[in-house]
Amino acid sequence: MKVHFVVYEGADTIAWLEAGNFNGATVTYEVLPRPVVEPQVLYSGEFQQFTYEFKDNGVLTISGDFSVLGVWSNGAWVGLANPDDANWNTKLPWFANNFRTDVKEIVLDTPNLVEIKPWMLCGMGNATKLTIPASLETIGDNAFGRCGNLTTITVAGNEEVAGTIDFTNVKTIGAQLLNN
Repeated sequence: MKVHFVVYEGADTIAWLEAGNFNGATVTYEVLPRPVVEPQVLYSGEFQQFTYEFKDNGVLTISGDFSVLGVWSNGAWVGLANPDDANWNTKLPWFANNFRTDVKEIVLDTPNLVEIKPWMLCGMGNATKLTIPASLETIGDNAFGRCGNLTTITVAGNEEVAGTIDFTNVKTIGAQLLNN
């Protein structure tokens, strides 16, 4: 008896085939490259001055041409009073659509951003990567509260500088940045 397998690249699959007992059958196989699967958009839209997109690979991208990441309220840009602020946490997309705990990477694709208001990106506890623009000057209290797993922060445009973060433009960082 002859058995022919077509498998995708991967040492585990090939090892299984080579070590397998197929009751005396002659086993042949061909290995194909793994297909490239583009991440799919799960949520996207606009909220006040920014657009957002959250993909199934866990990447949340916030983009737009604005200087303050906050919420417009009573004629001013403000942050959340706390992470359970009922006035806004039902409106901000990552709260309203309840995907903030699924975020693995936050990308702020906002070249003119100078300020992030308090608690704006809080509660993304599984996020390990953050990309901020070089224009950022002020990070509000607990802007990334309850994001204690952030291990990599990249300043856009400074990716080639391994192991260092250029916070040259940042003048103010809130009292607690990550606060678990």
